[in-house]
Amino acid sequence: ILHNRRTLILPLHEIVYLEKSLRKICFNCKSPEKYLDRAEVIKRESENRKLTVDTYGSFEDYRSHLTKHFCQTHRSYIVNLNYVRSLQGNSLILFSGEIIPISRNFKNAVSRQIEHVFF
Repeated sequence: ILHNRRTLILPLHEIVYLEKSLRKICFNCKSPEKYLDRAEVIKRESENRKLTVDTYGSFEDYRSHLTKHFCQTHRSYIVNLNYVRSLQGNSLILFSGEIIPISRNFKNAVSRQIEHVFF
């Protein structure tokens, strides 16, 4: 991905989920500090901001690079199913405790993909 005018290679097993807001995509990783400059890590921590690897674009730009373990749950989220602890109602609960919403439009597709990947 292109991050701060640098090209980064993020291993798929490091990506927990992608979150999109307008044209900004945040890659939420297990160890984001590996991919960010030290100064950026210090700045974000001092501002109490989450450490993410950010870029601009659309999910379509990255979908072809993701494996079957990645599932879109909402127009703003794509989740790595390897980090999902449980499915509760209209949400996925991650091992980290974070809650990822599942919209009505994606509910059936998420259920099918979970069955396909794990069963």
